[in-house]
Amino acid sequence: MAPGSRREARRRAGRRQVTALHDAGAVRAWVGAGGDLASFPSSTAGLAAARLVDTVVGRGVRGAAREAAVAELARQLDRAGDDPAFWAAFYRETSPADLYVLLGEDGVAVDVDGSVLDRSSPAGEAAAAVRSSFGTWTATLTPAEQEALGARVVDDLGTRTIPVGWSSTATLLLAGAHVHPRVHAGAVRRIEAVRRDLAAYPDPLTPIPFERDTAHLTAAALEGMAASSEESLRFLSGDGDDSLAAARSALWFGTQPAGGWADGGDGVTALLRSAVLHGEADADHQQASALVLSRATVELPGGLLAHDGLLAARGLLPFELSETAQRRLADAYVPYVDAFDRNVNSMDDFPAVGTWTALPDAHDAAFPGIAGRHLPYLEPQSLSDVLSATMADEAGTARWQREMLEHYERSARAVLAPGSDVRGRAETISVVDAFLHAHDHAVSDAASSPAACTGRRSSTRRTGTRGTRPRCRPS
Repeated sequence: MAPGSRREARRRAGRRQVTALHDAGAVRAWVGAGGDLASFPSSTAGLAAARLVDTVVGRGVRGAAREAAVAELARQLDRAGDDPAFWAAFYRETSPADLYVLLGEDGVAVDVDGSVLDRSSPAGEAAAAVRSSFGTWTATLTPAEQEALGARVVDDLGTRTIPVGWSSTATLLLAGAHVHPRVHAGAVRRIEAVRRDLAAYPDPLTPIPFERDTAHLTAAALEGMAASSEESLRFLSGDGDDSLAAARSALWFGTQPAGGWADGGDGVTALLRSAVLHGEADADHQQASALVLSRATVELPGGLLAHDGLLAARGLLPFELSETAQRRLADAYVPYVDAFDRNVNSMDDFPAVGTWTALPDAHDAAFPGIAGRHLPYLEPQSLSDVLSATMADEAGTARWQREMLEHYERSARAVLAPGSDVRGRAETISVVDAFLHAHDHAVSDAASSPAACTGRRSSTRRTGTRGTRPRCRPS
């Protein structure tokens, strides 16, 4: 061992000789879990387990001795159960990089999606204990510590070719139960920063290894951050910076990582849905969520939804959204069916990105969900492409037909109701006809597009069912 390494080992060993009550993190975790100082258990067991990790990670033991050390560590972690003081001491001394070496080398204990492969092996037992305890521990951290931890999960992997076992262990950390969404947010922000840095290199192939090796980690981080609608909206709104919001929309919705999305787009569509629904339901954030959806609509067809052949710019394989991703994408647009007619009928001088608000005395304010509400501009062709992606199977098409029928009924009742601003039978018929035509145009064009038809044909081949309306145009 090099002199510098020996000094670092001695320094870390010395720091661990502190008494349990000097471990502020352990004390905070114990008290936060309802314990009192009189019954505070010794955290030396957690420190001892961390020292054992050091021994294995530092390559101080090999072969049978390493196997014995890992087996002993698995026993210690299993005995700890859900003792918050133990895990606070353990994780404060054990970095993500230590866990990558412990669980990601000398055999595969963790699958690429973060699941434990063999819980009967010592490494598998240790991995299962880490997966079940890491999330609970993250809840005891401060917001700044949570974000910093998420960033470190990514940083400790490096940016070049990453061993499969390392990236699998990183995914295990973020895919476990109860991991705080701010940890995921910290990881997503760091992944984003690395992707931007690598994309700045002259060689366009530079980002591919990182994107490929962190595919499952990225999916887990996005899925986890989507669990917090506030974090999701804050992130996609660029933390209040419009230029950053536009750049994020372009990166996450306007491109695909190398090889496509490992989860079929589940995580990234969950992020969009979470952000949009949070703001749509809250008047204070309504404009922000409408702007997020407007930006995403323009970016999606050339990025997340670009599954019609090889993408020349990146050389990616064809990609199709999973059924879950299709549903989540539709969820983000259903609250804004009120905006479809304005967007389809406003082909001239159309602002591709933005929001609008109908004043109470505006002509279309008679329709429900319009007056005084912030609504997104949804570029017509892009909207049609997005809707077609959500109708790639019969269930998706049926859902939109149901949603639109319900919307037609609400709207017709509104314009025909006593006291409506619409005056006279002729004007009523004109308004309703124009309104229904606009919505029919938006939905039927999408349903009969080549992308939607191709998706339904694929679904028919998979399920053995026959397609029904709407009819697809001949290819």
